[in-house]
Parts: sequence; C-alpha cells; structure tokens
Amino acid sequence: GINAEYGGICSLVGAIMLGPREGRFPVKETKISHSALVFQALGTFILWVGWYGFNPGSTGCLDNGCSNFAARIAVTTTLAPSFAAIVGVFLGKLISGRWPLGAGINCILIGLVAVTAPCAVIDGWAAIVIGIVSGFIYLGGSALLLKLKIDDPVDASVVHFMGGLWGVLATGLFAKKEYVEEVYGLDDIDSYGGWMGGGGKQFGVQLFGAFMIMIWTFGNSVVLFGILKATGNLRINSELEAEGVDKKEHGTKAYILHEITNNKDLLA
Repeated sequence: GINAEYGGICSLVGAIMLGPREGRFPVKETKISHSALVFQALGTFILWVGWYGFNPGSTGCLDNGCSNFAARIAVTTTLAPSFAAIVGVFLGKLISGRWPLGAGINCILIGLVAVTAPCAVIDGWAAIVIGIVSGFIYLGGSALLLKLKIDDPVDASVVHFMGGLWGVLATGLFAKKEYVEEVYGLDDIDSYGGWMGGGGKQFGVQLFGAFMIMIWTFGNSVVLFGILKATGNLRINSELEAEGVDKKEHGTKAYILHEITNNKDLLA
C-alpha cells in the first residue's frame, strides 16, 4: 500500500495537473497507439521475474520454516497476475473485438501489485480471486480515466493506485489466521481476514491505513506538482511536444519509424 498506492496517487495527481497531451481529447476520444509493444511485453516479464525476488525474497531466510511460506508466496505471485491477464485479454476481446495486448500487459502488472500486500498470508484460491478482480478493476479504471478525460499514458494510476488499494483491502478479507501467525510469529491472534472468520477488525485496520495513505499522498502531490506548475517546470511547450523532447535533448528521435515500400527496404 505504501509503495504502490503512493506511486499511483502521485501519477493521478500529476496527470490531472499536467493536463492531456495535445490532441488527446477532441470531441471523440483519440486512441494514441503504443510505440513499442514488444519492448513493453519484455519489460513486463522482466518485472514479473524480479517480483519473485521482491515477494518471496522478502522472507530474508530459507530455514526455520521460511522456505514453506516463501514457496507459498511464489505461488500466489504467479496466480494473481496470470488470472488478471486472462480477464484483461478475454474481456477486452469481448468489448473491443480485438485481442488487447496492452491491456493484458497492464493486467499482469495490476495483478502483481494487488497480490503483493497479502501474498504471504493467503491461499492460492484467494490469489486467483484477487487476480480476477484486478483484471476488472484495470479495465474499469482505464475506461473511467478516459471518461473523465484524464490522460494517463500508461495507466500508472490505475495499476498502482487502484491495484494497490485493492491489495491492501484484500489483505483484510483473505488473510488466513494460521498463515498470519506463521509469518509474523504470533500466537492465537484475533485479527485476520474477514472472509476467513476473522470478523471485520483487520479489514477496518486496512481500510483506515489505505485512507491515511491517500490523504497524505494526495496532499503532498498537490503541493509538489503545484510548485512545478507555478514555476513553469511541469510541462513543455506545444512546439516541443509536437517535435519530441528526445530530438531536442539528445539530437535524435526515440523511434525512427518508416513504411516499408518494397523488399529492398527489408535489407537496408
């Protein structure tokens, strides 16, 4: 929550205060195509592999029973993003009529974000539920940003804010008593997942924590981006935006794209 929810709120506030890109929202919303889906997919899978170092690796040990819940964490860290991606791709296909690779990529990420908070204290089936819900959250959140004309180019606010928020709340629903006792070295606790027989105490704690993160982060983000905007350092001018910052700062464009007109171009 502190990590993902914080970053997602910063992204949302930044996108709102920065404003949409030129031509992003005419009378009818314009879909700006992805620049390099292959690289996005590669980066996502690199992140996913790295997540195994982050989640299971956070146990910090493999003896005295640590290997047991490190293995469980690896399983939940696999299941949630997998099922989130399935939801994103197939539901996206039903909605748009095409297989949405971009949505599948971001659903993997939101599944990883959402399962990180409860990964050590939930069963595999709960990770699947968290992943499925994450897929719906991503598609709904992305559509909501477009409806509100908030231009978040990579949907970072949806993935991290909404995914992080869902992960914090899901901990209060699915945390299993014996896993919480095992992981945190506690005995006979009365605060665990509400849907696992723990009542609403832990969910209330999670809800309060998520709310405080939102308040603190929103306030700081408004101040930070407000200062940048007031001093003219938040956004480049329209001419430079059209040309591309890479051309000005590095002397070349980030992507050199051209149409292939004949077979000779393939050998160039």
